[in-house]
Amino acid sequence: MANKFLLQDIFTITGVGNVLVGKVTEGALRLGMAADLGGTVITISSIESKHKKVMEALAGQVAGMAVKGGDKNLLNSFKGREIAFGEGTETPRADTPAITKSKGMFGIFGR
Repeated sequence: MANKFLLQDIFTITGVGNVLVGKVTEGALRLGMAADLGGTVITISSIESKHKKVMEALAGQVAGMAVKGGDKNLLNSFKGREIAFGEGTETPRADTPAITKSKGMFGIFGR
């Protein structure tokens, strides 16, 4: 099953780093999951949902995720698109995106 996150906004918080805000559209996102954004790997270091730290965010939940790796300019280029996350060697690549229609919005999926 795919683990996809629709990126709606990005914030930079001192002492935390870049925080991605959006909605989990498929699967579940857990601490330590990663995505390859055109050769730059980002890794989830913490997740918050409804103002509480959680270990995972499930499909349909709105969440904020602190990530390691990637600068704000790179992350901004994925705003409004879906990012696929995986674990370990299952890390999805987004360097050759295929634009597809998903749940009424255009998404970006790499593999």
